[in-house]
Amino acid sequence: MLTLMGTHLQKREPITPEQTAWYHKSEATFHDVLASIRVQIWKQQINLTAAHDPAVRLLGSSVLDRLLFAACF
Repeated sequence: MLTLMGTHLQKREPITPEQTAWYHKSEATFHDVLASIRVQIWKQQINLTAAHDPAVRLLGSSVLDRLLFAACF
């Protein structure tokens, strides 16, 4: 199921492999695909919550992006 979700996600936007200083990846790994799926799920949930809770909108998009990165990778 994750493979199908990752393939669908890849068609909409490229999945960029997460790079580290000690290991260079030329293609996305399963971990990268899984993290990208998690990010999409969290973004959908945040958008749904923001529609009903004005406090969520107080966080800037860069803060949300950093929190998503920390939670998903």
